[in-house]
Amino acid sequence: MLLKAKIKNSFNFSKITVVSLVLMSAVIFLLPSISQAQILVPQVDNLSTGSIEEIAGTVIQLVLGLLGLIALVIVLYAGFMWMTSGGNEEKISKAKKILSAGVIGLLIILASYAITSFILQVAQGGGGGGGGHGDYTEGLGGFGGGALGGGVIEYHYPARDATNIPRNTLIMISFKVRVATSSVIAESFTDNPGLGLCNNYTENNTNGNECGILSSDIEIIDYGSENIPLDPEDVVAVLTADGKNILLRPIEYLGNGENSTDTIVYLGAGMVTADGKDLFGGLENGYAWQFEVSTFLDLTPPTVSFVWPGQDQIVARNAIIQVNFSEPINILSVDGNIIVTNLPDEILAGELKISNQYKTIEFLAAGDCGGARVNSCGEEIFCLPALANIETLVEAGEADDPLSGISDAAGNLLAEDYIWDFNTTNNVYTISPIIESTGPVNNEENVQLNPNIWALFDLTDVNISPSSLNTDSFYIYDADSCVDLGQDDPDLEAGHKENIAGDNCFPAYSVYMSDDNKKCNIQIYNALENNILYYPRITSEIKDSYGNCFNPAEGPGGSER
Repeated sequence: MLLKAKIKNSFNFSKITVVSLVLMSAVIFLLPSISQAQILVPQVDNLSTGSIEEIAGTVIQLVLGLLGLIALVIVLYAGFMWMTSGGNEEKISKAKKILSAGVIGLLIILASYAITSFILQVAQGGGGGGGGHGDYTEGLGGFGGGALGGGVIEYHYPARDATNIPRNTLIMISFKVRVATSSVIAESFTDNPGLGLCNNYTENNTNGNECGILSSDIEIIDYGSENIPLDPEDVVAVLTADGKNILLRPIEYLGNGENSTDTIVYLGAGMVTADGKDLFGGLENGYAWQFEVSTFLDLTPPTVSFVWPGQDQIVARNAIIQVNFSEPINILSVDGNIIVTNLPDEILAGELKISNQYKTIEFLAAGDCGGARVNSCGEEIFCLPALANIETLVEAGEADDPLSGISDAAGNLLAEDYIWDFNTTNNVYTISPIIESTGPVNNEENVQLNPNIWALFDLTDVNISPSSLNTDSFYIYDADSCVDLGQDDPDLEAGHKENIAGDNCFPAYSVYMSDDNKKCNIQIYNALENNILYYPRITSEIKDSYGNCFNPAEGPGGSER
């Protein structure tokens, strides 16, 4: 009888030992995930700046890590006590009790980890999506050969990693080349609401825009809805007349009204240009980006924040009219809704351009300047009428016609017409812009890995033309591994982005203007590499608000190329 009891106790202890070893192994492997928060929670540095979910995750991260460490020490201590008991039954019994308590503690911690992981995943918008963003994240770093989408995308709205985006947002993408209709639109809508929206966006097929059901090459993954991805028939897709801009309008609002959720827009690798070439070149996963959709609807109209020339200002006749808005503007609402008149009643011909991350619209006059006039780059300059009183009207439109006036990226029309006037002289302004200062300064060392990169122009009563600022006219490249072929090849032009050669030359970036339209900025999306020499470069394609190009390239400390 005594012998059987000893065998039973030994068997029970062996089971405890095996379970302990398994749990210890699990903790050893899981603790790094808990402490580094690679799976369920954000990094510790979000404690002061993160959302409620991130802060809660960070606190849980610290608590679980500490408890796991304590439980592991208890198990090791029990094992040490047993190994050094020297056969003392009292010490062995005490070691077993401590070991049992440690095992129970480990079980509770592991169960807490699993439950917390699930809850936080759902709270942060990953629930129902197959454990996070799944395969769609493969394109989330798709910058490739320069800027967005390997350099073929100039900008998109919402921006990468944007937060607090309203549920009724439009999605807009601007390309540098024409995109094939088949890569955007699968077929036409045959019933409402899609049919009615397309009739509005194409003005009953009169403005050159194409509209229909979303192509299978593009997907919207909305983690706040029940459909992941959205059904193509639930998205109105528009390709503008020039073939370079896409607008996506989900028929139902994104997200939900309870908590903020992530949305991913995926542009597939199968998309092609209007002439049949691969749109994204070597990006085998295409291009994708994500943004956070909040719980509110944007019902606030946009406002005009700044115009140039200003009210009653007297300017040279080659002025480019600028209208800056308080928020991004619907790209479809631009054409025909800014009217420039030589008072009393001569409507002037010209071109409207939207730029500056969809916040600025410019009017470039089409009139001659009293003979052939060119800027310092040899490009023709166009003019407004001389000695004239010029009025500009920004139309608000009618509520039942979304393209009858200027509207924002949530579809809200301008509340009322905005009108102002200025006067022209008989002169043509031809002085080239000069850079006053830069950040970081030339040859600066120990620059932070996510720096503010900018160039401020020395301008008085003149601005930079935002439509001349793009990811080709202001760019940054890795000078340690890439070279400008134009420096040594007389057949190539130095300083042009297409002549920069090497692997992964360009970091992830976009460009924008500061509110005064005098400061050009590069926005870096991913941290730069450490101990690498980078060259920010502004080309002669940058122009001021009179159409004068940045040539000669003059500024502090840099070199003219």
